[in-house]
Amino acid sequence: MGGGHSLIDNKNKEQEEQAIMAKEKNEDIVTVDMTDAVTFEVIAKGTPCLGTISEWKTGKSASEGNKIHCVTTVLEPEKYKNRKIFTDTSIDNEYGKGTMMQIIMGALKMSEKDIRTKKFVIPSSDDMVGQQIAFVTGVRIAKEGSGFSDQNTLTRIRPGESYVPAEPA
Repeated sequence: MGGGHSLIDNKNKEQEEQAIMAKEKNEDIVTVDMTDAVTFEVIAKGTPCLGTISEWKTGKSASEGNKIHCVTTVLEPEKYKNRKIFTDTSIDNEYGKGTMMQIIMGALKMSEKDIRTKKFVIPSSDDMVGQQIAFVTGVRIAKEGSGFSDQNTLTRIRPGESYVPAEPA
């Protein structure tokens, strides 16, 4: 093998230089032992789950459109308990509206007829947080080299009481 520096050696040297520059500027330096870091694999596609809406808020997207930020915390199956599934969806297009409609119908047990109106008022965080939904996991595959990891999505969303655990393998 050659005597050149590895990519990791170069990266560590960069980090050391950044720490020195930060110290010179009187900025706080935070170091973390990352040797024990753990990452999660996505929940397998098609896994039936019970979850609760743990965050729900409206906001603006990067392009200044309307969006909803929803976090669902998995309650069951036990092996995935407390995992989070993030759904940030534009509500300025019909597909984003469809996703939010399914979540709202499941969480608040509303009918599609009740929601499909010209002036539907998005439920508040007080109305949504704590509501349970049953769903089946989907998986959004990250683009190669994007720096992102695969993510779970919510599909086939229903009211929480309709949750049926998967048969043991």
